[in-house]
Amino acid sequence: MKIIVTESHLDKLEKMFDKSMEKYVNLTYNEREYYDSDWGYNMGLAFYEDIDEDWDDDNFVFRMFEPEDKIWVLEYYGYPIKDVIALFGESMFEKLLKPWFEKNYGYKITNVKEV
Repeated sequence: MKIIVTESHLDKLEKMFDKSMEKYVNLTYNEREYYDSDWGYNMGLAFYEDIDEDWDDDNFVFRMFEPEDKIWVLEYYGYPIKDVIALFGESMFEKLLKPWFEKNYGYKITNVKEV
């Protein structure tokens, strides 16, 4: 009896997602201070396509905050990646973004949300 292993639908989606997100793998990032009414001033990491062009207006693609215990909250700005979000739908995009981001940037993410 032969057993043929095939890719699951999630595996195929993850590969498609990886391909769609290729241009966001090596974003430039830097520490930046933000103000939040709940947290006060908070340091975060902001990820930019072109830091020289996008820094002044804070036109980030992703940003992360470390609220406690070195577990990061990832926020994304939908405009730069709107085509990828439209391709997968917002809920599937967020589900696939978490492991993709952890794999490509090495940070443990607890929560993903759009800004």
